[in-house]
Amino acid sequence: MPTVLYYDPEPVHREQARSLYEGAPDGIRLLVPGTFEETVRYLSREAVDAVVTDPPDEQAVVLLSLTRELAGDVPFVLFMAPGRERTALTAFNSGATWYFERPPEDHHPRALCSVVDHALSLRSTDTAVVPRDQYLEFLSETALDLATMDDEDGLYAYVAERVLELVPRSLVGVTSFDPATRIFTVRAFVGPPGTLEVFVDVFGQTPVGWRLPIDVFPSSETALRSRAMIEAPPALYLLCYRTLPEELCRRVDDRLGPGRAFSLGFQCRRGCIGTVAIRLLPGGELANRELVEALVHQVSVALQRNRSGKAHPRETGSVPWVHRDPERADPPV
Repeated sequence: MPTVLYYDPEPVHREQARSLYEGAPDGIRLLVPGTFEETVRYLSREAVDAVVTDPPDEQAVVLLSLTRELAGDVPFVLFMAPGRERTALTAFNSGATWYFERPPEDHHPRALCSVVDHALSLRSTDTAVVPRDQYLEFLSETALDLATMDDEDGLYAYVAERVLELVPRSLVGVTSFDPATRIFTVRAFVGPPGTLEVFVDVFGQTPVGWRLPIDVFPSSETALRSRAMIEAPPALYLLCYRTLPEELCRRVDDRLGPGRAFSLGFQCRRGCIGTVAIRLLPGGELANRELVEALVHQVSVALQRNRSGKAHPRETGSVPWVHRDPERADPPV
C-alpha cells in the first residue's frame, strides 16, 4: 500500500484529509502531521512514497531538503494557495517535483485526492543513461553546432531533433515565448514516423505555428521558470494550456496511447523565453534527463546571445484556437 505524507498547517485541511483517507479507501495510506516537527518525525521513521504539502514560505525549501535527506528522491508536490508563486519557484529550483494551485475551499477535498494520485504517479523515473565520455562528446558537438547558428527557426528545429535523439520514443515540441503578449508559439515539433500524422488527421496540421496564451493556465508559468526538468500533465489539452478544443485533444491522446510528459524552460536573465516539452509514447522512458537539461541550457545561452541588444521579436504564426464544430477541426489561420 503506497504511503503519502500530507503536511498542511491549516487544521481544516488536515481534518478533511483524514476524513477522505480514513481506512485507506483507495488503497492509499495518508499520514497527516500537524506541525513541521511532526512531519520530520514521520519522514525519519516512515517509508513514504510521496510528499504533498502546503508549507509556510519559510519552511518550503527546508522541508524539501529534509525530505531528500530522510526519504530520498520521492515526489515532492506543492499544493498551495494562489499568490505564492515565488515560494513555488524557489522550491522548484531546489528540486521540488511539481506545483498545483489550490482551488477555492469548497473544491479543496476533491482537488486534494487528484493531487495525491498525481504525486504517486510521479514515482520511479529510472532511466537509461549515456556513458560519461559519450555525454561529454555529445555536449561538445552541440556546443560547436550552436556557436555557428544565428537563425532561430533553425535553432528550434535543431534542439527538437537532438532531444528526440536522446528520448527516441517520444514527441518533442519546442516553443518560444513573447513576454509582451504572454503567448507561447510552437516553433518545432518532431516524433517517430507516423506520429505527426495523428495531428494532421485530427487538427488538419502539425502543431508548428500554434499560439498558446499562458493566461488561460497561469499556474504553469511558475513551473516553466524552473531550471530543472519537471513532470507535466500528459493530456494534450493541459500541455497546451487549455487553449485547444478538449474533445480534439482527447482524440489525439487516445490515438497516441498513454505516456508521461515533461517540460523545461529556456531561461535567460529576463526569465523564460521558451520551452521544450517531451511527451513519452507507450514503451518510452525519459532517458538521459541530465543530458537533455544540459542541452536546453546550452540553447538558452545561444538564444540569449542571438537576442542580445535586439528588441524581442514578435512571434508570428497561427492565432489561438477557437472551438467551432467538435466533429471537425478547422486548422488555425
